[in-house]
Amino acid sequence: MPQKRNTNRSKSKKNNKSSLKLKFARLTSRKKIGIIFVLMFAIVGAAYLIKSYALDSGAEADFTNRVNVVRSSVGVPGVTSASCLANVARAHAERMARENNLYHINTNDYYSGCNTPYGKVGENIGEGPSVATISAALIASPLHYQNIVDRAFNTIGVGVAYSASGEMFVAQGFSTCGCGDMSSKSPAPVQQLIDTFARGTNNHLWHKYYQGTWSAWEDLGGTLTSGPGVTSRGNGKLDVFAQGTNGNVWHKWFDGSWHEWEDIGQNINSDPAAIGFTNNRLDVFARGPGNNLYHKYYNAGAWSGWENLGGSLSSSPAVAGSGPNDIHVFAINSSKQLIQKFWNGSSWSGWQNLGGALTSDPAAVSWQSGRFDVFARGTDNAMYHTWYDGSWHGWDGLGGTFTSSPGVSSFGPNRLDVFGRGTDNTMFHNYFDGSWHSWESLGGGLTSAPDAVSWH
Repeated sequence: MPQKRNTNRSKSKKNNKSSLKLKFARLTSRKKIGIIFVLMFAIVGAAYLIKSYALDSGAEADFTNRVNVVRSSVGVPGVTSASCLANVARAHAERMARENNLYHINTNDYYSGCNTPYGKVGENIGEGPSVATISAALIASPLHYQNIVDRAFNTIGVGVAYSASGEMFVAQGFSTCGCGDMSSKSPAPVQQLIDTFARGTNNHLWHKYYQGTWSAWEDLGGTLTSGPGVTSRGNGKLDVFAQGTNGNVWHKWFDGSWHEWEDIGQNINSDPAAIGFTNNRLDVFARGPGNNLYHKYYNAGAWSGWENLGGSLSSSPAVAGSGPNDIHVFAINSSKQLIQKFWNGSSWSGWQNLGGALTSDPAAVSWQSGRFDVFARGTDNAMYHTWYDGSWHGWDGLGGTFTSSPGVSSFGPNRLDVFGRGTDNTMFHNYFDGSWHSWESLGGGLTSAPDAVSWH
C-alpha cells in the first residue's frame, strides 16, 4: 500500500463577473512548521490609458500605502517594503507586461535575498487600468484580502509595469522574510523533499521519497512499457506518466492519495516527460510516430488533444521551465548531440543544437527563472552536466558508471539531486549544494531510468 504522508490538497476557486475574474490556489507544507506558499492573482478588465512600456515606482508606493491603510483599519501592523521582494516582483511584473499575460513564476524566486527563506510567502497578481481599481478588486475578494491583512506578514515587495498597449500589471509579494546577506545569517534549514520513480522488476511503478530520510521502495502498480516521467503542480500533488501496454500515455496522480491509471491517448515510443506549474496546468511531451515530438496539456480541468511539434528525435524528451510561458524541451539528435526547443508564450522556437556526445536521454530542471541544468550519460557511461545562466556552459563530467538515462530534481536555488541506474540495477544518487558529492546507492531493482521531482 502507498505510504501515507502529511499533505494538503491544493484548491481552486473561480468567480466570474462582468469586470472581475479571480483564481486562487493555496499550497501548504508537508510539515506543520514548514513552508507555506499562498499564491493568488486577480484580473481586472476595463478600458485603459496608453502609457509607456516601463516600471512605475510611484504606483508601487501607492499599492503599498493602500495595503497598510487596510491593515491599520483592522488593527494589524503595517508591512514595510523589502528590496529583495520588490526586485522579484518588479522583474515578474515587467515580464508579464512584456508578454501581456498573467502567470506565476517559480516560487523559489521570492526567497532570493531573504534572511529567513522558509517562512511564509504570499502573492497577489493583477492587471487593470489603475492602482485604485486593482486595489479595490483585491480588497473586495476574500481570498486576496486574506493576504493583505495576514498578521504574519511584515514585509512587502511591489512591482508595477505597463504593457505596450498601456495595461497595468502588478505583482505584490508578501512575506515574513527580511532582506540581507544570506551568508551572514542563520536561515532555517532547507526542507529536502524529493520523490523518485522508476519501473521495477515486475514492470510496476516503484516509488521512493526523501523527507529527512529515505523511505523504502513502494509498489504503485500498473504494467509499464517505459520509464516514468513525473512532475508536481504544487504541495501534495504528484503527476506520473508512462507508456502502458497499449502503447499510449498513461497517467497516475497523487493529491493526498493515489488514483488509478488513466489512458490519455497517443501511441508513443519513448519515456514521457511532464512539467506542472499550477493546480490547473500540466504539459506532457513524448516521442511519437516519425520520431516527432508530441505535446498535450491539461488546463482548467480538461485535456487538450495531442499536437505534433516536429523534429527527428533519437531520445525521449526532457522538459524544464519557470512558468507556462517559459517551457524548454530537450532531446538528443541522430548525431548524439543535445538539442533544445522552447515555448515563449506565443510560439515554439526551432530546434537549437547545444552539442555534446551523449548516449542517453537527457534530464533537465530549472531552479529559478533563467537557470537550466541538463544531464545525460556520455560515451564512457559516466554522467555529464551542462547549464544555462545567461549562456550555455561546457559539459562537466560527474563520474559514475550508468546503465540508464538520468533523472534530476531541485528543491531550491543551488541544489540539484541527480539519479541514475548503476551496473547492479540499483538507483544511484549524487547532489550539488555548492559542490558535488559522491555517488551513493539507494537500492532497488530498476528496469528503467529513474525520474525525480521536488515540491514544497
